Amino acid sequence: MKTMKASARPTLDKRLRTAFLLATALQKWHSVGWLHQGINSHNIIFFEVDGQAGFDYNNPFLYGFEFARPDSDPSIGKPLDDDAFNIYRHPNRQGPSRRGHRKIHDIYSLGVVMLEIGLWQTASDMIDPRLKPSMKPPGLQKMFQLASSNRLPHYIGESYASAVGTCLLSSFGVDIDDERGSFLARAFEHQVINKLREGIRPI
Repeated sequence: MKTMKASARPTLDKRLRTAFLLATALQKWHSVGWLHQGINSHNIIFFEVDGQAGFDYNNPFLYGFEFARPDSDPSIGKPLDDDAFNIYRHPNRQGPSRRGHRKIHDIYSLGVVMLEIGLWQTASDMIDPRLKPSMKPPGLQKMFQLASSNRLPHYIGESYASAVGTCLLSSFGVDIDDERGSFLARAFEHQVINKLREGIRPI
């Protein structure tokens, strides 16, 4: 994002489709009972297409499964305490009293990535350099939420902004779920996947 020339940046349609495909990829990963635990823009790859200029934004590749595990298993070890990656982690997954990783934490990370895609700006660049040293995880979450509600609708539309805001709030109205997480899965489908789908035009 930082180095890409304006003329080479993906169109609005391509950004909408990229976010939708990433969200559906996470949905499928969660549907088989697994957690990713490392969703961030560093773990998303776009490939060049032979004979064509630019990247293929219709086929984003999500990788970085080093910490992936079944949802039924306890968190294995601790994620690396690195500011470049912490910026994508839910506040509950940071600090000495961090909680075990759950699907909702993957969804929060997806929200940060989709915010980046919508604004076409890295999460790090959204932070005022003067505030970075003192910015705590809850304050960072609040800043992202404000960006999704105040800036995102003008850049990419209200439906997309709603989907991102829901991910960043980490609130789907699901207080009690079954063992498979079916209630959260249905809420994610309605409040994120369907909202993103509204902006997708058939290829």
